[in-house]
Amino acid sequence: MTDLDKMGLKGNAKYLKFTSQSTEGSGELSNTQNEGEGIRIDNEYFFNEHSMISEQRQYSSSKLSQIFVYEYDSRNLLISKDYFNASNELVMKSKFENILDSNGEIIEQTEFRAIKNSLTDSTEIIYQKAPYEIMEFSYNQNGELSKLTYIQSVFGADFPKSIIEYKNGLVDKQLIVDANGNVISSREVECLEFGKKGNCLKLKSTDSDQTEEFTNAEIKYY
Repeated sequence: MTDLDKMGLKGNAKYLKFTSQSTEGSGELSNTQNEGEGIRIDNEYFFNEHSMISEQRQYSSSKLSQIFVYEYDSRNLLISKDYFNASNELVMKSKFENILDSNGEIIEQTEFRAIKNSLTDSTEIIYQKAPYEIMEFSYNQNGELSKLTYIQSVFGADFPKSIIEYKNGLVDKQLIVDANGNVISSREVECLEFGKKGNCLKLKSTDSDQTEEFTNAEIKYY
């Protein structure tokens, strides 16, 4: 299971950028918004030659806000994540534990964040014993990823879960559910345009209040 698989991407991609533009509930641009206006950079991803994310740049209102740097073991399993601010200063570190099924597929990934005071310790970084987040992976009968569940365990068992559902290898729905499995909010995702390699280059996301967001993907390959 590579990061390209999780994102529904085909081919040997090395770079991905998402830009998006929201509309009102009617699907129309707002009165003060023209075609092409309000487009913002959301995320940039850089992939290594093993199809895993090596760096992610997160934006807020098209301004760089955070940088994440990832490290993997020889089996392509995530083992660490470094958090940097927009000034490229290290602000947090995490380590990861992974559980695989009998087929060697990852079924659970747990993040443990560092105790912040230990970040300045040059000899040893100490990590929290309690997990910060748990990610659960579910697969269909064909062995394809069907669901990702994000559990913010640091906030307790009653904190809502984030769920991504897949259909034919692509993100189909994004849900927030409470501890009893009741849907708090939902978002449906539809691909509007595919590129030559079969990757989605333009998609539409529709929230439960019918607010729509259009996202364009720029992909570069090795």
